[in-house]
Amino acid sequence: MLVYLVGFMAAGKTTVGRKLAKMLGVPFIDLDAVIEEAAQMTIPEIFANEGEAGFRKRERLALLAKPDKGVIATGGGIVTVPENRCFLKKQPVVYLQADLSVLRKRIAQTPGTRPLADHKLEERFLQREPLYREVSDLVVDTSGKTADEVAREVYQWMLR
Repeated sequence: MLVYLVGFMAAGKTTVGRKLAKMLGVPFIDLDAVIEEAAQMTIPEIFANEGEAGFRKRERLALLAKPDKGVIATGGGIVTVPENRCFLKKQPVVYLQADLSVLRKRIAQTPGTRPLADHKLEERFLQREPLYREVSDLVVDTSGKTADEVAREVYQWMLR
């Protein structure tokens, strides 16, 4: 089984992804962690040294290394690159959606860890929202749900 999780920063892709992978008995792959390991830098360091364009190149390479099975948590901006959207449209994709107010609260819990959590947050959210929907086979609203509840919802969908 293979599924990609997309959504805005702090939507729960990593947390839900880990739980879902365990339920399915498949590997969990966090593309941000793959990028950090390959670069030997944190995401904020990559942004500081290479800018967003450098990060997006690394992200694309990580995305194209498609495993045979697993739950893959993508970065929040993966859908901003048209070629990535083309790739994702050919894969099983779940969009973990949440209201911007919920996302802001979650982002505030880990300050300094998200390079693009700035004054353009709402603009980015509004730009990306239709792109997440464009590539998704399932949309799950994570607002007011636990990670376990969201993982179970995706699990049930995958078993259909």
